[in-house]
Amino acid sequence: MHARPQGGVWLAVEGGTGAGDKLVRLDARGVTRQVVPLPADVAAGLGKQGFEGVTATTDWRRHEVVWAALRRESAGDPAGVVRLARYDVTVGTWSWYGYRLEPTGTAGDWMGLSEITAVGDRLAVTSATSSTAPPPGSNGSTPWTCRSRRRPREPCGSCRRGSRTTWCRSKG
Repeated sequence: MHARPQGGVWLAVEGGTGAGDKLVRLDARGVTRQVVPLPADVAAGLGKQGFEGVTATTDWRRHEVVWAALRRESAGDPAGVVRLARYDVTVGTWSWYGYRLEPTGTAGDWMGLSEITAVGDRLAVTSATSSTAPPPGSNGSTPWTCRSRRRPREPCGSCRRGSRTTWCRSKG
């Protein structure tokens, strides 16, 4: 969910199939004002794991732009690359960006995105694994958030407790 500065919220709805995934804009009273389904070709390539997070920004034209993360790869996309969706609300167009996930190093485990947030003029995405194994060096209670571009399972001096992320602002 993303709280809009203009009032109301954007929701990223993860449907039971790709065709059920959509962006939904609610006003401040919770009334649905806009529903934006995924393009049919993208929806057809998704299984049950679609939208996982949503945020919004304003571009240089002052158009509201909604960003959403897809949890896993879409059929036909390169292995280990998930899509970040960019929806221009004013024009009504979608753009897609690939985000390369880091392997987990655990047989049978997969990595996916779980959240996206605008931080200034950048996007922060949080990844998650299908594994319940704790990262090395942790006590198993929570995974790590790493503020460097190191592998998500490798704690470093700029890490803190929370969920793992593979993006950050530091150069660590």
